[in-house]
Amino acid sequence: MKKHLLSIGEISEVTGVHISSLRYYDKLGVLKPAYIDSDTSYRYYTYSQVEIVGAIQTCIELDIPLKEYLSFTDDSGQTIHAKELLEYGKMQAKKKMQAISEGIKKIEQYQLLIEHSKQLLNAIEPIEYYVRKKRYFVIPMSHSLSEDDYKNIDRFPLLLEKQGYQMGTEYGLLYFYKSDLIERYQFIEIVSGKNAKDSNVITIPAGSVLSKSAMPEKIENAALEFPDLFSRDGIKTVILTGLFTENIDVNNLLYELRCYLPK
Repeated sequence: MKKHLLSIGEISEVTGVHISSLRYYDKLGVLKPAYIDSDTSYRYYTYSQVEIVGAIQTCIELDIPLKEYLSFTDDSGQTIHAKELLEYGKMQAKKKMQAISEGIKKIEQYQLLIEHSKQLLNAIEPIEYYVRKKRYFVIPMSHSLSEDDYKNIDRFPLLLEKQGYQMGTEYGLLYFYKSDLIERYQFIEIVSGKNAKDSNVITIPAGSVLSKSAMPEKIENAALEFPDLFSRDGIKTVILTGLFTENIDVNNLLYELRCYLPK
């Protein structure tokens, strides 16, 4: 009988799949040997099972759990419902491509942030640039900035996840200077969310800002940092956020302080 079968070593050589993986597939029930020698316990496979190994590898490449693969075979595991498997694989491949595309976009965003940080850190004077409309999830602060306040922003991601929001790249402090009072918030940027009317969400319209690198405490005296802007009428919107730099020193983080030009 063994004369027309492939040993586990031979099927490994033909398919390029390691012997230990083939044994694992057997354990999961997705690739049962056609014959097991009762004396030596050696596993043997038919030539047609080479195609089954190929189908299993396709599932792995597309992140299809091998337990799901069984739903595309008959009870014996020797017949593959190829059409259904390929359609499902195509759907999974499209999802994977979308995830890769989104990952590349995110990488490109961070590359732009690095370039922005370079420009800001090399500037002698504050720089002016345009900022698109932003949506921030905020928590009010009832007092001036302390070091613990800024560290508390670390808990935002879990809070956002619970409320169904997707995070953006910015986080920090948002202050509204209104004549003789200051409204203070901790914030994290959101790029999508379930509830546009959430009381914890503030939208900052697109506009030009004046920006400089600064330490966090400078936001408490923004009028000294941007005297010309604060000499004008109207509410002043000031933001402190971390800079994403080429080399990030966690013990010496750098920050951006920016003030929107009054309209």
